[in-house]
Amino acid sequence: MKPKSAIAKGKILENYLVDLIKQVYPEAHRQPGSGSGKHRGDVVFGNWTVQCKNTKNFNFKEAVAEVKKDAMGYRKELIVWHKQNTPLDDSVAIVNINDFMDLLKSEKNNQSSDEILDKYSIKSNLEKGIFFLKKVVKNL
Repeated sequence: MKPKSAIAKGKILENYLVDLIKQVYPEAHRQPGSGSGKHRGDVVFGNWTVQCKNTKNFNFKEAVAEVKKDAMGYRKELIVWHKQNTPLDDSVAIVNINDFMDLLKSEKNNQSSDEILDKYSIKSNLEKGIFFLKKVVKNL
């Protein structure tokens, strides 16, 4: 397989995942040059590091090591695997057990994911607003 085709296959899954996540996290996006920059991983949203694997055979051990390295010990870890020649809807999400328990606890405490997401979204929008207001003040 040529590297370009492997990259193209990865982007298909990443774009599909971003479209799904944007329904809940509007600021979700693919990470250009994944593995470099401030955020690592293939997809960025909230406090999650996501590693996408669009392969025929899945190397679990390698994927876990990669997402752990990218999460750098302070972000939540998620692996999404899509087996080639199957619908994208059949992709599988693999989450760290501690992160899964946090999700269960928030659900049990009747803390809806919408409430959590709204707080993050408001904070993100305020930070962007402050950034642009500083630019305006500087230009005045």
